[in-house]
Amino acid sequence: MIIKEAQKPRKIKKLEVLLLRTPESLPQRDILNSMLNRELAGYEGELQLQYYLNFLTEKDYHLLHHIRLKDDNGYFQMDAILVTKFYILIMDSKYWTGHITIDNHFKQYIQLNKGVTQVYSDPVLQISLQEKRLKRWLKKMKYPTLPVKSLVVFTNRNVHLETQTPPNNYPFLNRVIKTPELIMKIDNFHHMYQMEILTNKELNKLTKTLCIKNVPEDPDYLSILDISPNIIIKGIRCEHCHMYAMKRYKGKWYCPHCKNRSSTAHHTTLQEYSFLYGNKITNKQLRNFLLIGSTSVAHKLLSSMDLPQTGPKQRTIYHLPIN
Repeated sequence: MIIKEAQKPRKIKKLEVLLLRTPESLPQRDILNSMLNRELAGYEGELQLQYYLNFLTEKDYHLLHHIRLKDDNGYFQMDAILVTKFYILIMDSKYWTGHITIDNHFKQYIQLNKGVTQVYSDPVLQISLQEKRLKRWLKKMKYPTLPVKSLVVFTNRNVHLETQTPPNNYPFLNRVIKTPELIMKIDNFHHMYQMEILTNKELNKLTKTLCIKNVPEDPDYLSILDISPNIIIKGIRCEHCHMYAMKRYKGKWYCPHCKNRSSTAHHTTLQEYSFLYGNKITNKQLRNFLLIGSTSVAHKLLSSMDLPQTGPKQRTIYHLPIN
């Protein structure tokens, strides 16, 4: 049973908006594109993982994607976590392609793809640390002691894996798999761990707690990449011709380039604002970003969205939805 589906992370949406609302001449665009491609590959890996996990039939399997928890050492993130009454399985999806050589001596993975070589730390070491942190987190939250297992799952069918030394010399070989093997591995765990440790009530409570305690990553890319807010492209982008030129005319948005009209074009623009600057906005900030001069029009737009409000009447802060 899927408790928390794999969904496009907020940080991907933020990168996409930054690329939409920054000029082509921005020096950081190559970095933005590289970051976005890396995040999209990770997201595609999670979708591939979810596809195979959908074949699980046991109702006692509780699946959660993209869980990020806080402990005494900061945050740790798990691509997917399968919670049962008998054990917990952490899965780290790798949407890598090309030729991957596992170097057991230096504890690294060497990727050769289209003539480019990249070196990564052994992901099994990272997921082993996640195991320990999750066990400590569960103990702190006063849950019964459950076996916690982990797998590194290569989700791209175009990846070739090999070990640099004989496979038997790599101690983590049984924890590195490709997606077609995933269900069989879970079946093995199911036969290996048959002692019921959690009741149905405790299982439901634990998965609910994991969702409540989940803290999605929300990086401030403007600060991280030193991008000045002054270069952000303002205005309402036409969904037809993609020009930032829509004007307010007789209660609707009108594009002078392609003649497109819309009643709700500002909704998307305000969503983009929230990805750039956060979910709080004032009348003045809305006017500045949407390029409208009228205070009363700005007030009508904000009021029509039925947003939560804080602060005194003259300095009202509106809280945009967090997506």
